[in-house]
Amino acid sequence: MRDVIEGDNVTLECRFVPHLLTREPTFYWSRTNRNEKDNVAIGDQPLGQNYAVDYRPNEGRYDLRIRNSTYDRDNGQFECRLKETGSGED
Repeated sequence: MRDVIEGDNVTLECRFVPHLLTREPTFYWSRTNRNEKDNVAIGDQPLGQNYAVDYRPNEGRYDLRIRNSTYDRDNGQFECRLKETGSGED
């Protein structure tokens, strides 16, 4: 859990061991709040203008940067996930 003041920039880190990946996964960040669950980034593509990703899977890094955070948009639980290609498993 992390508290952020509205208007701040924040980086959420996601680390993993790259050599343990057996197949090429799909990386994504999701946000869950009391109204919905939604993806905010898939692979190296952020899905909103206030989001950016540091996508370096060969280094075990997939960080989400949130610029100019707002309560309405960014209040919720963020999760970094990897979905193994062909398996449907997270």
